[in-house]
Amino acid sequence: MLASIAECRRRLSCASAGPICDTLARFIKDHQRSPDGSWNYLVGVSSYPNDLDDTACALIALERSGAYVLDGASLATFARLLISAETRPGGPYRTWLTRREIRAANRSWRDIDVCVNANIACLLARHGIILRNLDAYIEKSIARSNPSSLYYHSRFAHAYFISRYIASCPTSKQNANTRKKLTDMVMTGLAGKQNPLDAALAICALDDIGTLDTTDTSAIMSAIDQVVETQDKDGSWPACPFYVETEKDGKTVYYGSSELTTALCIEASSRLLGSIAPMAKASPEPLIAIRDSLHKIFSEKHPYFASACARTLERFREKGNEQMIALLPYHFSRSFIDQPG
Repeated sequence: MLASIAECRRRLSCASAGPICDTLARFIKDHQRSPDGSWNYLVGVSSYPNDLDDTACALIALERSGAYVLDGASLATFARLLISAETRPGGPYRTWLTRREIRAANRSWRDIDVCVNANIACLLARHGIILRNLDAYIEKSIARSNPSSLYYHSRFAHAYFISRYIASCPTSKQNANTRKKLTDMVMTGLAGKQNPLDAALAICALDDIGTLDTTDTSAIMSAIDQVVETQDKDGSWPACPFYVETEKDGKTVYYGSSELTTALCIEASSRLLGSIAPMAKASPEPLIAIRDSLHKIFSEKHPYFASACARTLERFREKGNEQMIALLPYHFSRSFIDQPG
């Protein structure tokens, strides 16, 4: 939640998001952080050990919000946690931070998860640290087209976490094949029905991959519609399944919340708002279509109007400034004065 709200504040310079970020950051720092520098999924006494997934996500969110600086000492603390859970030097890493004898006695604490490792890699990449073994593990997972995760069953969650790493890692982002595989994975999912959380995750992932403005427009519009149409009257979005905690009595137990869905839908909306203006400026086709339609209408009445209208729209297209729409009447009237001959 904090990472999403902080991203919205950064992209839109949204001052009202500041107090929300500050409150969330204080809670994460003061009520969830353990003395060894790790985090747990639950607050207070937990039946689960601390883990690298929550630790990496908490640090990424705190850094994004500006509430925490991961300095040399903090990186050293995180490195010690990684070493305690590594399968080999440089990764990949096991999820759970348990003592070796406990891990040896119970295989449940020995899993290696692609989403968890993507979050670890994202945090490190933000500080210019790229681990070759960890990067290779993630690349290999992407090559399977639909990576599996014990804790996140949605392909959109997989894409969201992996794309965050790609956005922070120039080496992977330059790999066109990697971006294509992730994009294909998201677009295949968008061909079916999504809930608003999955739609928001898809938009964010495509934006981080760098393919939001180059993929199938109808599929993207469908995801946008899903986000827009499912917003409740109070401005929130409904709870959707995001995280898989465990299986009880043969049934999978999913967790999510309205607050989490809302935060991610807000992040997706901020990314869209940040992308629409450059996309419109770079693509003059809509203005050309308007120009041609108006030219046809006016030319049937009087060619004098057609040429005036054409000059006005051409001026708008060249300027590429959406604020000029307020001056449309003025520029249209001026076009008659500026009529050549």
